[in-house]
Amino acid sequence: MSDARRSRRGNAATSVGAAQPTPEDEARGLLRIRSVARATGLSADTLRVWERRYGALASHRSAGGYRLYSDADLRRIRLLRALIAKGHAIGEIATLPIDELERRAGRDAEAPTKATSDALEATRARFLAAIDALDTPAAERAIAESRLVLPPLAWVRGVVLPLLREIGDRWASGALTVAHEHAASAVVRGHLGDVLRTLEAPLGAPLAIAATPEGEQHEFGALVAGIVAGLHGFRVIYLGASVPAADLARAAIDGGACVVLVSLVAIDAKAAARELGAIRRAVPRSIALFAGGPHLPTRSPPGVTPISDLDYELTRALATMHAGGTSGGERASGARHD
Repeated sequence: MSDARRSRRGNAATSVGAAQPTPEDEARGLLRIRSVARATGLSADTLRVWERRYGALASHRSAGGYRLYSDADLRRIRLLRALIAKGHAIGEIATLPIDELERRAGRDAEAPTKATSDALEATRARFLAAIDALDTPAAERAIAESRLVLPPLAWVRGVVLPLLREIGDRWASGALTVAHEHAASAVVRGHLGDVLRTLEAPLGAPLAIAATPEGEQHEFGALVAGIVAGLHGFRVIYLGASVPAADLARAAIDGGACVVLVSLVAIDAKAAARELGAIRRAVPRSIALFAGGPHLPTRSPPGVTPISDLDYELTRALATMHAGGTSGGERASGARHD
């Protein structure tokens, strides 16, 4: 092997040929390659090529010779995939350290190209024109096509969130009737639910519960929060709209959740404060409570973390939790079988 090849492999997260994982290592949730493939949406063959040809990964080996991957490996794989989707070549980024991958991913998310921005604007215009004509099949096509070419988080940021704001503004101004607003909401909700269902968390992932409090019928914020959590490696249980505090708390306790995500969109301020307080009293303090949305109280009850932005700010908060190893439940012991 050339010196350059050795250097490239030395830059990867861990080294091939390291000590075999112990039962304690496996109890911490090391995954076999097929589980990683399912969790990241990449084929096992692609992962092997990234490892052998580009030195992007360097798996542990089980006693039986199976490749085993850690949570850190999963994070690296997802970053590589996201950057490749943005046009980066695997050969150029394969051996970059994780902090550089994160920096590039953040830069790309913050600064889309003009071509990308124009394409997103055109997608939103197509959708709104279809809704104006009550042509829901055309609206479905516009949303579905955008999902084919964008990673999930970029799709949420560039298509869904701006559309939800525009639909809300048009409805409030009277430019959209209730029928038009319901048609648009049904299309968007169906695709958000589909994205959430397709997210597959790794073995032993921390659990997030997403819902709206009792009396809050607008669920888009909770759906988006659930998707953001799922994209950051959390297992997500989505409970839907208008969930009583006691029931939400029971789901969080029984599931072993580490965080509850609550969205407040249309509920009035007094009711929002009352329901947040009830949820905080019902949910043990060991479980974090994040709340966001237009009707978030000016002063949140003690123990409630206000999230002013369901995209970037929530992303940072969840990433911090995940990096710190926060988990409300115990990891399953043993690695999955291929």
